[in-house]
Amino acid sequence: MLCDYCDMDRGYNSRSGTSYSSVRRRIVNSVANTMQLLENVSVDVERGTSVEVFSITSNNDSMPECVGMDYHPMIDANASVSDDDVDDVDDLLCDSSDKCHTSSESDIDDQQHSEKSPLRAVQLAQWAVRNNITDTALGEILSLLKPHHPNLPLDTRTLKKTPTTNDIKQVMGLDGKVGHYSYLGIQCGLVDLLQQQHLSEETSLVLQFNMDGLPVYKSSSVELWPLLCLVRQLSHKPFVVGLYCGSKKPASLSDYLQDFVQELNSLLVEGISYGSMKYNVEIGCFVCDAPARAFVKNVKSHTAYYGCEKCTQKGLHIAYKMTFPKTDAKLRTDKEFSLMSDEAHHHGLSPLSLLPVGLVTSFVLDYMHLVCLGVCRRLVTFWLRGPIQRDISKASRLGAAAVQQLSSKLVNLRHSIPAEFARKPRCLTEIDRWKATEFRQFLLYTGPVVLFDVLPDAVYNHFLLLSVAIILLVSPKFCGPYADYAHSLLCLFVEQAKHIYGEDFIVYNVHGLTHLAADVKRHGCLDLFSAFAYENKLQDLKRRVRKGSCPLPQIIRRY
Repeated sequence: MLCDYCDMDRGYNSRSGTSYSSVRRRIVNSVANTMQLLENVSVDVERGTSVEVFSITSNNDSMPECVGMDYHPMIDANASVSDDDVDDVDDLLCDSSDKCHTSSESDIDDQQHSEKSPLRAVQLAQWAVRNNITDTALGEILSLLKPHHPNLPLDTRTLKKTPTTNDIKQVMGLDGKVGHYSYLGIQCGLVDLLQQQHLSEETSLVLQFNMDGLPVYKSSSVELWPLLCLVRQLSHKPFVVGLYCGSKKPASLSDYLQDFVQELNSLLVEGISYGSMKYNVEIGCFVCDAPARAFVKNVKSHTAYYGCEKCTQKGLHIAYKMTFPKTDAKLRTDKEFSLMSDEAHHHGLSPLSLLPVGLVTSFVLDYMHLVCLGVCRRLVTFWLRGPIQRDISKASRLGAAAVQQLSSKLVNLRHSIPAEFARKPRCLTEIDRWKATEFRQFLLYTGPVVLFDVLPDAVYNHFLLLSVAIILLVSPKFCGPYADYAHSLLCLFVEQAKHIYGEDFIVYNVHGLTHLAADVKRHGCLDLFSAFAYENKLQDLKRRVRKGSCPLPQIIRRY
């Protein structure tokens, strides 16, 4: 076998005339020195420094020639080296050199790609807001990313462009303490929606409004009174128009609603322009629960003698409860309300009277509070905790065995509930913690099934009157042609409830069932003016408060 450096057959180098042993000794020393350099390179690679690998030369005294490489084998310098080893080392270095060139080109491509696509601050800010990341955690992330992405700021307020000042004014509360109010505006919210959802043609935007109060903390009297707006043509989520925060609700309706009324009147006349399109603005309805309706309309509450907002009947006090037993009382009209002809119903003039809207027909009865949390919960609670009756024709409290049977039926249905339902059925021992969606599910779907053979026939058939009527009014398909039939079912439900549950059962919520079909005829099915969407927004606003002080600025800035 012939080597590049020596003639094996003759025993000396045919090129230089030196002996074979001298040439071999030089080769061994050169390989040993190169391997020592490679060992040093491997240490540098582990430390993260740049590496340079050297090729073997036939001259031991000459400086090695640099080639790029990232492979570093560990070879003992004192080991004997054969001719085959010399060939293997040459092949090894050649392969390593090719790997190094490939790795270097890949590193250059990755560096160019990172320079072309840097981490954008707006993307990080949107991620932080969407996942509710705290400012402390976000600040730590920014400090870690800053050395690798110099374009990112170090301060979370700079990243999220948190405003430093807000238009917050002081408003007196009912308890005499100062509250705070911030008005964000209707037009700003509409423009944001139009940017997200473009309408292909000029049309009228129908606005729904909601006012309601909710506590901020469990151990404090501080509460929020948001003013929300919903445009179902553009989104299923409402946006904030104004926000009040105080220990009690605002003492002055003018301070709370003045900016809202002025802007809304302007939008009703001028409309709103976005790009080359102009949209008219209309008021659909106001969706509030009974206490909020009485507050913003400045009328008597639902527990007063003339507390019904839809009819003029006088209530009756029975067993410490205000009841409204009539189903055919004279209805109120928008004209009579604006003239305040029934003085016993009004506290005074409402700022909303300046709007071109009827304060009777435009304030709907929300079925989430009226039916789900009102009538349906009252029925179930009566079956569990009501009085024991000896008369079979009257409803009586269920026995322990019947309650256990009913709970077992509900729990067994958990595996058969479709994914479209937000919650699975729970047993009746958790009735105090049931949500409105659970009562709705019980009324419309599970109740008619699980109550069969558990309730007496008269009580079960009476429950079906309410269930069928609400099913008709909720359905977009059946609410129009069957609204009058649903109204007759609800009136029959109220009439029979006096005999089954007693006269004191006909409280404001039960009486309100007789006026529900009229709102459906005017504004569409019940789901088009329910408070479910607004209640979800209220919880979202509450989650934006992360510390005890200054809840209103926290919500406004994070919103």
